[in-house]
Amino acid sequence: MIYLLEILKIAPGKMKEYLELHEKEEMPLVKEYQVFNLVGTWITEFGESNEIVEMWKFGDFATYDKWLKLRSEDKRMSEFYKKVDKLVLGMNARIALPASFSPLM
Repeated sequence: MIYLLEILKIAPGKMKEYLELHEKEEMPLVKEYQVFNLVGTWITEFGESNEIVEMWKFGDFATYDKWLKLRSEDKRMSEFYKKVDKLVLGMNARIALPASFSPLM
């Protein structure tokens, strides 16, 4: 398993709009693709404000590459990104591998 950890900085006052778009437009596509799973979505309470932290689980790097291909070819996903681009001020993403003792292994 590999995990994609994303931290998104959302524009002030736009958190609700982003989350609604994410839930109603992106998540149905994620379920349709059946390539990866959402481990969790969190909204920061302390520290940096207006941040969303998400973790996605992929079977392997080939599965991650498949997701990138699907995402780039699907016009519905392109439309979703056009809508949220104005809401997201920045994003930090990294791929992480679980340690041998991780419960997510």
